[in-house]
Amino acid sequence: MLLDNVDHQRDLGIYVTNKLTRDFHCNFILKQYIDRFNLLRRSYYFLRNINHKRTLYLTMVRSILVHCSAVWAPQSVGLLTRFEAAQKRCIKWIFNTSYLVR
Repeated sequence: MLLDNVDHQRDLGIYVTNKLTRDFHCNFILKQYIDRFNLLRRSYYFLRNINHKRTLYLTMVRSILVHCSAVWAPQSVGLLTRFEAAQKRCIKWIFNTSYLVR
C-alpha cells in the first residue's frame, strides 16, 4: 500500500506542512480571523456601546487566535506584522476611532 505525498495535513486542528513550517497554518488562521471580524463588523454596524463590541469580539473573533496559539505562534516578522495589523483594525472598530495614539 502506497501513501500519498501531500504538502500539508491537518492534525488536531493544526496544519502541518511537509517542511514543518507554521506559515501555512498562520495564514489560514489569519484569513479566518479577518473573515470573522468582517462578518461581525457588517452584522453589527449599528452597535456603539464599547462593552457590547468588546464582548462580541472576544467571543466570536479572538477565540480563533487563542486556540492552540502556543503550538502555531508566528515566528517571522512578516506574519507578526500582519497579525498586529489585523488586531489594530479590530481595536479601532471596538473604540469607534479611526486612529489610535500610543
